[in-house]
Amino acid sequence: MHEVDGDGDGDAGEAPAFAHYGRIEEDLTCLVSAPLPRRARAKAYAPPAAEADPSSDAGFAALVAWVNWSCGFFRTPAGGLTSAGEVLAPGAAAPLYRRSAAADGGVLADVAAGEMTAGAFFREHLVPQRPVLLRGAVSAEALAAVRDRSLWEKLAREGREVHVKVGAAGEFEGVEPVERWLAAGARGDGSELPPQIAAKLQSPELAVVRPAHVAMSVTEFLGHVDRAGATNSTTAAGEDALSLYVEYFSIPEHLPELRGVVHPPAIADDVGLRLAHENLWWGIGDTVGHMHFDAFDNLLCPLVGTKTLTMVDATNNTRLYEGHIREAMLSLD
Repeated sequence: MHEVDGDGDGDAGEAPAFAHYGRIEEDLTCLVSAPLPRRARAKAYAPPAAEADPSSDAGFAALVAWVNWSCGFFRTPAGGLTSAGEVLAPGAAAPLYRRSAAADGGVLADVAAGEMTAGAFFREHLVPQRPVLLRGAVSAEALAAVRDRSLWEKLAREGREVHVKVGAAGEFEGVEPVERWLAAGARGDGSELPPQIAAKLQSPELAVVRPAHVAMSVTEFLGHVDRAGATNSTTAAGEDALSLYVEYFSIPEHLPELRGVVHPPAIADDVGLRLAHENLWWGIGDTVGHMHFDAFDNLLCPLVGTKTLTMVDATNNTRLYEGHIREAMLSLD
């Protein structure tokens, strides 16, 4: 963390500027990493005008919050530990949740959203990564707004397009034996790859099959939804049936009128979670997303229909097929 005068000339009375220099770390997300930079890059502190003066109560609280977020600290403006910091203090951190469904009798923690305190949510679920079902976390008004057919028909009238993923027989993002996707004569053990890449493949015998992509008007997609509803199954035609799925449909970008109605439960703000994305997933039914790992803490709310979730202990990576795995891409003729 570094502090300088506002414009660097040292004039008295100016609000200081702050910058955070993060640690230089190797990028583990890439198979071939770029050389590490010689110098750390700084991220400047840029608060709203009302919080720009760190000598004010509001300004200092905002600065402390930024330092906490940037450095992984848990301090109050008075210098003590926040409620999260007390949970995460050395020797007090909760272990990761590792109990199996059999040990729990197959029962998920089921709590009314209004009865869950921020402290209990943070200590018993967020820190140990233990899933929980929060009932009543979304208002009836929000559910009615999203389910309103006229909202989607409005997008259709505006000529909007959606990026649709297309899979076979309802399956998306599954892993398959890589030999199904190799050219004739290829061995499939990674020996055809550069050694520095092959050495980082966790499962050289597997490939993640990505769905095909197609741009489609909302009108056309609604037609597919209606036809799927009429047959009550996307896979009724057998294994060759195609399944359509819209993911990461941004609420702020496409449905800004919902932002004041559809929002995360207040408990998420109370424990310091920051909203990274607001997305809708929109399928025509009977779709299966294979086991995967998400980089975010997810708050998932089924709006129409039902969704079955199978969760695996996050430390059991051998069942998640995570890490660097070759990809195969479906195409649509």
